[in-house]
Parts: sequence; C-alpha cells; structure tokens
Amino acid sequence: MIKGFLFLLPLVFMGLIPYNRSKNIVNDGLLLSANERGNYTLVGVSEELYDDYEIRVYHEDNKVIDEISDTAFTSCTNLSSLMLTYSVAHINDAALIDSIETIYYTGSKEMFDALNLTKELSVNYYAYDEGFIKYWNDEIRPEEKESICDIGKERFNTIYQMYSNLLLADKKVVDNYVDSAGAKIGDSMATLINMFKTTKPSNNTTNEWNQSGAISLIIVISVIGMTSICIFFLLKTKQIIN
Repeated sequence: MIKGFLFLLPLVFMGLIPYNRSKNIVNDGLLLSANERGNYTLVGVSEELYDDYEIRVYHEDNKVIDEISDTAFTSCTNLSSLMLTYSVAHINDAALIDSIETIYYTGSKEMFDALNLTKELSVNYYAYDEGFIKYWNDEIRPEEKESICDIGKERFNTIYQMYSNLLLADKKVVDNYVDSAGAKIGDSMATLINMFKTTKPSNNTTNEWNQSGAISLIIVISVIGMTSICIFFLLKTKQIIN
C-alpha cells in the first residue's frame, strides 16, 4: 500500500502547478504578431498571465508560433517554467528571463539542442500532452500500418512512465487524441498495459521450479522412508533386534 502511495507522489506534486488545461484553449493570453516566414512570433502575454508560474506555448497548425521575441516575458514576475512547443525555431537566451529555471519542451533533445540556447536550465523532453502525442506519432505509431504491439518491452516502459506522469488534464487530452490509425491513444494504452503488465514469464518459471522441487523432495523422503522400513523388517526377521 505504501509503495502504491509513493508511486502517486509525482502526480500529486505536478498537480500543484497552477495551470488549467481543462479549458481546451491553447495559447490563450499569448500576444502574437505575423512574421516574414508566414508564421507567428510571440511578442508578449496578456496581463492575466503576468503572475503565473508557468506559461505554455503550444503548436497550432493554423497559427504556427516559430519565434519567441526577446521581450515576450519581461512582464512576468513569477514565471519559473515554460512549456515550449517543438515548432519554435527562433529563440535567444534573452527571451528566457532570469526567473525561468525549467523548460518543458515538447520535442526531442536533438530538436532542443538545435536551438543553440546556452542558459543553464532543467529541460524535460516530449513534455506534457503535446510532447506525449508527438512522441507517440514519432516513435510508437508514425504510420497507420504500424502495430503498437511490436514496440517491445523497453519502449513500452518509456511510454508507460511518460503516460503515468501526465497531469490529469493533460492525460484527458492524450486519451482522446486519435492517431494515424484512427485509434484513440487512451484505448491503445489500455491494450499495451494489459499486454505488458499482465505477462510475467519469470514468475511462471519460478512456480514451475517450485513445483518440481516439491515433487522431488516428496519422492526422496518416500524412498528414504521405504528403505528404512525394509531395513527394520530385515533386522527383525534375522532377530538382530527385538
């Protein structure tokens, strides 16, 4: 029971982050400006976000944010963590104000390294709902014909850990996402958990050895017992003992 409680602790602490994903409105409160690349630059945030501890910058197909201006977060007094979408390709260290200590990046480490940021930060890759979905599309089911049952135990452990660490609101978004095969991730994860978490061949092998050992022990004891009786009967017949 204690072990189960400890497993929930990361979710409890993550749940303290003041972010409401239930609105299903991405990039709400972000001030954007069209740029020369046909995409958008994040130039600031609305006053309602000034005191937030975390701000999320999501990818949107119809309004791609590919740049963060150096002054985008200068009005944010408490900002300590930033979720940065994988679609951002232009950002300088100046944009990461002093209070920012953690980046929740929704792409891979290689993609983040390509941004060439030098500020010392704690960086989490494939983070939150957008990051999980990108990992799923990149590594688990990049094409419709890909079978999730072929991912192997190691990759399952990775995706299961990511899934377990999702905030409840992010998990709801992930569960309802329909992938390239037309399946909801929530249903696919249930299939994978049932397949990998209920198979324990090592325990079955141990049980088989335990059963074999018990049978062998019974046979040995029986042989010793029968031998002792025969010897006793022989000695009594020869009147060696009374």
